[in-house]
Amino acid sequence: MMEKQGAAMFVWTNIASDAEDQMNEWYSRDHLEERISIVGFVRVRRFIAIDASRKYLAFYEMLNTRVMIGADYLASINNPRPTTIAMVRKFRDTARVISHVRQRAGDDGGILATVTIEVTGQNRPALDDTLARFDVAPLALRPGVVGAGLMEEDADISSRRNAGKDLRTTEDGRADWILVVEGIDRAAVVGACDAFLNQVRLPSPNITERSLYRFLSGKNAFNP
Repeated sequence: MMEKQGAAMFVWTNIASDAEDQMNEWYSRDHLEERISIVGFVRVRRFIAIDASRKYLAFYEMLNTRVMIGADYLASINNPRPTTIAMVRKFRDTARVISHVRQRAGDDGGILATVTIEVTGQNRPALDDTLARFDVAPLALRPGVVGAGLMEEDADISSRRNAGKDLRTTEDGRADWILVVEGIDRAAVVGACDAFLNQVRLPSPNITERSLYRFLSGKNAFNP
């Protein structure tokens, strides 16, 4: 079950074709265990694309965003293991967002969608207010859907430089808000995302992208 409060970090990425098998082993045998051992991390889940521009998603859950500027995390991210250096240099088209959890309802599903939103222009305060007040609970109750969450980027912490980020060859993509929908039916999850966008009615030129994934693996702090 998703944590009812706290924070989340999303890392969407592609990977160089010659490193995909090694990356999956690195996540499974090395990286997930390293991250979940850091004080304040609750769990990590990985997903692979069904319909998305980036093939992989890593979804990290923490007690709060300040975990990401804590001594344990900074010691890890700024002193990467040799295997981490080799893998992260193979990441392509990466987006990384550290966010506050603003709304959460329901449970975990084998299918997960993210809708990323970049809020632009002078309407930012009004749109932020609309998104902050949006109730995700009805989305989680739709047939075929089991959970939903709405996260707002912590722009200050997300944008901070670190040695891990500097390993990537391009600047990370970002988002102001992220909707997460989980379920057991692909069409139902997509339908819930569409219902959200229809209800909030984001005006142009705000940018949205929907990405659909299926669960690969995970690790949590209570059963490492």
